[in-house]
Amino acid sequence: MINDWKLGMRMLRYAHGIKMNCIAAGLVMLLEIPAVILGRMNGNGFPAFYMLLVAGMLPTQALFSLSVAGMAQASPLKKKLQTKIPALMNFSIMAAIYLTGGLFCGIMVWGKAENREFIYENMIILAIAIAAIMVYMGVAYKHFIAASAGLLPVLCFMMSKGLSGKGLPNVLSGRGTPFWQVLLGGFAILAAGAMAEYLLSLLVYRAPMDKMAQSAPLRKEI
Repeated sequence: MINDWKLGMRMLRYAHGIKMNCIAAGLVMLLEIPAVILGRMNGNGFPAFYMLLVAGMLPTQALFSLSVAGMAQASPLKKKLQTKIPALMNFSIMAAIYLTGGLFCGIMVWGKAENREFIYENMIILAIAIAAIMVYMGVAYKHFIAASAGLLPVLCFMMSKGLSGKGLPNVLSGRGTPFWQVLLGGFAILAAGAMAEYLLSLLVYRAPMDKMAQSAPLRKEI
């Protein structure tokens, strides 16, 4: 598993548009980190973190661009490049983003204990949103329109819950729940999302790559 993850990271250097993807991800992170900090200070939930999730998707998208090449299609690594390796990479990146969000939440709980329940609910909302994105990415590169149609309502619902302050039913929340249990619960949701992504990618593996899932410059070359 670790070797597959390392292989994916090494192969990123050959991905289409990797330099521009790295620049775009870096700019998003530089712009969003202050927004995240300000949002946490004002108690506004996780709106800024959703832009970080977009940046987190870019390396996996770049990895999928390798599967467009004829050499990759003929490679014995073809199946791994479209199933296991993207799922592992996506989980590691999204887990890092979620952990960052969790650390901010820990600071907020320590500073404003009266907001504990609201913060816990936002942690679970973010975890569900990340899991939904991972499920989406397991299908999107073969069935882009169908996957997008399924993802957008889920993300809109999650963001509306986080922004409204109403949250979700009291799952893993409440004043008596330790912070570490909520954080681990979030990671469990992420792990389930990564497993679903992998299983769905196996299900649609034999379908051709969807041109709409690739960047505009690459679509012209397909």
